[in-house]
Amino acid sequence: MVVPDLQVPLHDREFVEKLIEVAGYIQPDKLLFIGDLTDSTEVGRWVKGRKGEFTGDLQAAFDEAADIIRKFRNTVGWACEMYLQDSNHDSRTQEYINANAPALSSLRALDLVELLSLDLFRVSYLRKPHDILPGVLSMHGHERSYSQVPGKWGLDRSREHGKSIIYGHTHTPLLVTSGIGTGDTRQTVWSMNVGHAMNMSKATYLTDDYATWNQAFGLVHYENGATYPELVVAQNGKFHFDGEIW
Repeated sequence: MVVPDLQVPLHDREFVEKLIEVAGYIQPDKLLFIGDLTDSTEVGRWVKGRKGEFTGDLQAAFDEAADIIRKFRNTVGWACEMYLQDSNHDSRTQEYINANAPALSSLRALDLVELLSLDLFRVSYLRKPHDILPGVLSMHGHERSYSQVPGKWGLDRSREHGKSIIYGHTHTPLLVTSGIGTGDTRQTVWSMNVGHAMNMSKATYLTDDYATWNQAFGLVHYENGATYPELVVAQNGKFHFDGEIW
């Protein structure tokens, strides 16, 4: 199961609770947070020197994100492998420290692993693209400049790596396929953007309240060496999954 960008505390709490219910329902072998689990607004470059930098809410946001991780872990059990993909928002705290207080950069307590209690909940922090399944690479989506052509970014990465790609970052869910190779060596690769789980009303930086974003999440079924992606897209916080509306 692939959990999309939450950007806590800008997340849609009701939608996230539904994702936790789905995780409990399917009991995945692996659960991947695709990145941007936190928003880390206070240390973003867009608020530097402005009132947003001085809200004092950063610790509360990390605590809430850690609590969400705890709920997923309690729901899927300890046998499920859980991962958090490195991302631009989750890296903000370290980048802020490096730029403004480098003497603090070696403090373990300020590392994302400690701030989110990842070791406590047995969540592996993936600091670079990762082979999450045979033939499937996970990455956040901030690693290269983005294309305005829907799906092009993911397919470009699929062709580069010769693998299918799971990613997030742009909050616009989509699933596209392509073929690589010829004849007996031909295979299908796919790229899946799993959207977001934000509460759009909290994205106050959207000056005209418009974005192409949409809530969604992803699944990848693996059997006999083949992968079968499934993208579940929500409408107004609801989605159809396994024969019913959630």
